[in-house]
Amino acid sequence: MRSVAGQTESESLDRQAALGGAAEARDYKFTIRLRSALPIRQAIARLVQLEAKYDELSAAGKKNVDAQTSTLLECPECRVDYVISVGFGSTNSQGADLIYEWFRGQTMESLKRYIYLANDRGERRELSGFVAPKVPGDEAFFFFARRDRQGRALISESAKKVIFRMSEQNTNSATNFTLDVRRMNVAGRIEF
Repeated sequence: MRSVAGQTESESLDRQAALGGAAEARDYKFTIRLRSALPIRQAIARLVQLEAKYDELSAAGKKNVDAQTSTLLECPECRVDYVISVGFGSTNSQGADLIYEWFRGQTMESLKRYIYLANDRGERRELSGFVAPKVPGDEAFFFFARRDRQGRALISESAKKVIFRMSEQNTNSATNFTLDVRRMNVAGRIEF
């Protein structure tokens, strides 16, 4: 598992091939992004600018790109929720998209019983919102309340890890993530 500035990738190989079987190894990569973290939103906005060749655009073109990224940067839901997106990729199974296949017809109610966010003290937040991928290549978005009924944040400076579970059956699955909170610290503040 690799983690880079609010983004974590989990890679897995097909079990049979990994054990020396005849099948070709499948390289599956799940990428989660901590979308409620301002530095992540800023990086995504900059990526949109780079892809649009922002510096070469006319004033009207820049205004269009700015309008496109302003909602992302402002992210009103990020004030009350932790937002996580999950995407899928594979270097040798082109066209495969397990995130799309798993979540395209799902609803928040169908996912609530097994998808959750937790801290290292065992406190959990259940799923409070969900946006399914619309086409292959889209990410699935998961929302979790930042604060409990007493107003306490799930993730604080004293937390050591955050656990994001997409599968209750196998905690070691490539679709379950344990994140180091220290890596979320930006200038003395937890960015998530």
